[in-house]
Amino acid sequence: MKPKKAAIIILILCVSLSKFSLSQTDTSIIHTDSIIEENIYLFKDVEVKPTFMGGDKAMLNYIWHEVNYPDQAVEENVEGTVYVHFIIEKNGVLTNICVPESINKYLDAEAIRVVKKMLAWNPGKQNGEFVRVKHRIPIKFVLT
Repeated sequence: MKPKKAAIIILILCVSLSKFSLSQTDTSIIHTDSIIEENIYLFKDVEVKPTFMGGDKAMLNYIWHEVNYPDQAVEENVEGTVYVHFIIEKNGVLTNICVPESINKYLDAEAIRVVKKMLAWNPGKQNGEFVRVKHRIPIKFVLT
């Protein structure tokens, strides 16, 4: 199996688990109820969750076609899960895209590149109003 396809197959499992990933306490953020800095809500706490246009299947399809296992990472035999964090703005645009805990600069860069190319999401809502929502998705790279 090609490295790209192996990474995406593993991603399918990760995406299904990602809905629960932000339900754990994030000690790097000071919580005030469900709101974090600058009126940003945690994904797990917002009433209407933001969604990728077309849903999870569409996101998996998008990532399937976009992710390329970096040649340098293949040469160095590097594998791992990259957690890409971002904020879904009130208009659905993704901002503050980052990888807080690097596993490899090549894998990190590829995961960030793919997320940056995503189209706007359907934004989250709280009390009937569009709100900013912090989210993360795992992208697992596995060599086969």
